[in-house]
Amino acid sequence: MLKKILMEIDAGCGSVRELSDRLGIDGETLSLQLRSLVQQGYLSEHKTHSCRGCPFTASCPGSSNSCTAGTSFSLNKKSRELLAD
Repeated sequence: MLKKILMEIDAGCGSVRELSDRLGIDGETLSLQLRSLVQQGYLSEHKTHSCRGCPFTASCPGSSNSCTAGTSFSLNKKSRELLAD
């Protein structure tokens, strides 16, 4: 499941709600799995107070509804290597 999450993020899935819908899991479970991926070093977490401070503003797929309480996630070198296998 964790690799599927990384693949969906890599494909540009824009929000936790969208990601949970696509994977068929509830938001709370997904949040725990996202935290696990961050702790294991597979995701980078970015916290902002507004869209203006977000590093993904230029590529954001939509309105503030795609923002997850000021937190966004991105793949890093470790996760990209895992997906390349």
